[in-house]
Amino acid sequence: MNGTKISALFIAIFSFLNISCAGSKSPKAYKILITAPTIYNSRLSHLIDQTEGKIRCKAIELPMIETNLIENNTAIDRVLLHLNDYSWIALTSRNAIKAYFQRADELGLKRTNLKNQTYCAIGKDQDYLKSFGMNKILTNTEPSPQGIVNTLKGIPHTAKHIAVLCPQVIGLTEPNVVPNFLDSLRSIKLQVTRINAYTTSIHHSEKTKRVMKELENGSIDMIAFTSSAEVEGLLSIIHKKKSILKNVNIACFGPYTRDNAIRLGLHPCLTSSNFSSFDHYVKAITNFFNKESI
Repeated sequence: MNGTKISALFIAIFSFLNISCAGSKSPKAYKILITAPTIYNSRLSHLIDQTEGKIRCKAIELPMIETNLIENNTAIDRVLLHLNDYSWIALTSRNAIKAYFQRADELGLKRTNLKNQTYCAIGKDQDYLKSFGMNKILTNTEPSPQGIVNTLKGIPHTAKHIAVLCPQVIGLTEPNVVPNFLDSLRSIKLQVTRINAYTTSIHHSEKTKRVMKELENGSIDMIAFTSSAEVEGLLSIIHKKKSILKNVNIACFGPYTRDNAIRLGLHPCLTSSNFSSFDHYVKAITNFFNKESI
């Protein structure tokens, strides 16, 4: 075999090996910053870490919001000890559900005494409510506070009363979601009692500095916000360094979070059109990166 043929053979082998190596490379893992409170954070992070195929994602957990149940919350007693005064009880989050049943346990109330009440919850929180043995749950066509309002609109409710368990916001501007929900309930002529079931405040973590550096050096591909309080929490932590977010994709769980993110000066590139569960949210995120990679 002459030198020319040997050279050609080596070039062919080298090219083949290069192609084989390129084909065997693992797909890029997009880094997604998850800012949801701890009660939701682990579930969302697990779904993100389970993505596989052409698009893989890696969750970085940094809860922006800290929620705490209020000890000996006598405000909830107003509802629990006078259940017959209310036609519906709206539990606006998992924390509201936890606070409600924890206080019931503290008062020594049996779950069977709570089952005759009709409850309102949003999306997957309805399944969480069922885990406490409650079955009389208002079914909403849209997994949102407005979905509850729309359903109640179609039910005769002259002078009827609804209790709404929601967060007491500390150190943050209260997002307009709950006030708008209460106003919408009043607009359909319901008597509304607001109950502060737990507190919401900015969460300070030892991981914050490291994550901020990752944002600054551009190694985080997306921030996934599930509430507007998370947006405000992050902005308060980065202070005047808002510019570090200009090259980061912003994904919002639904239109309420998106509208508030825009109000706070961000530019979301993605809003999940189906916000009934985190499964749809993660699918929207992977579809976004799928399009970006093409």
